[in-house]
Amino acid sequence: WLIRAKPLEKIVVAVPDGSTKPFVAKATEIGTILERMFAKPVRVVNERTAKGRADIWLGDTAKARAAGFTQDSFRREEHAAKSTTNEVVIAGSGETGALFGLCEYLERIGYRYYDRRNEYVPDLRGKGFPELEFRRRPGFEYRQVFTGLGNIKWGAVSPSYGGLFMKQSNCGFPHKTF
Repeated sequence: WLIRAKPLEKIVVAVPDGSTKPFVAKATEIGTILERMFAKPVRVVNERTAKGRADIWLGDTAKARAAGFTQDSFRREEHAAKSTTNEVVIAGSGETGALFGLCEYLERIGYRYYDRRNEYVPDLRGKGFPELEFRRRPGFEYRQVFTGLGNIKWGAVSPSYGGLFMKQSNCGFPHKTF
């Protein structure tokens, strides 16, 4: 972990102009985890408001495209991230892919969610973002977010399996759905 050259006053998360309300709400909700990790307030703004100055670029932003994360380069729900100590760029196939990328990023920097009463939030006060890079596609296509509250989603039909099965997620944050 590297110490950030300029201390964070707040964390600004920039989302694409025209993002849906559920996407912005989910980014804001997940931002509360960042607030606890870095002990700094998180503000989610659209790309135009950020004016090129954000700490995290989430979704199909100009920064993501400049990093090579174009929408046509992603398969369904695939996601990717590149980060330096001063900036994180996370994108994926559409808004769902970007949110899965944010979930995976948090897991890779140490966050763990076990159930609604048990989680591990690393103390990253005074530290920058870790330098890392990943690109990943979920292990299987048909899944849904499990809230940890017992409401498992059923009903996906897999063409290869030919039957019903429980949908799963690669991140277990306490939220309803993407």
